[in-house]
Amino acid sequence: MVQQDVIKELKEKLGKKILKWEEKPPQRYYLTIPREDILEAANFIFKKQGARFIIESGVDTPRAMEILYHFSFDELNKIVTLKVLLSKDECEVESIAPV
Repeated sequence: MVQQDVIKELKEKLGKKILKWEEKPPQRYYLTIPREDILEAANFIFKKQGARFIIESGVDTPRAMEILYHFSFDELNKIVTLKVLLSKDECEVESIAPV
């Protein structure tokens, strides 16, 4: 799969679920999505697009908790990160372990 196809598929499949799309260095993409869509998005990237799950990380910001799910498209040298923002009062999100 070529880079343009991966990006096009992501935008088509997740579409309106993407709250924010960022391209930081050319090889990294950050997609902010609602917490309730994390399983669907992770499943699509991992199973349908064939990305490798790297790691999940968290950032405690002044306004919210950010949970970041990092996936690698090794053959393209690209990393896609799904970002979920959680209020500090409700810091729970469904696990992507079933994916």
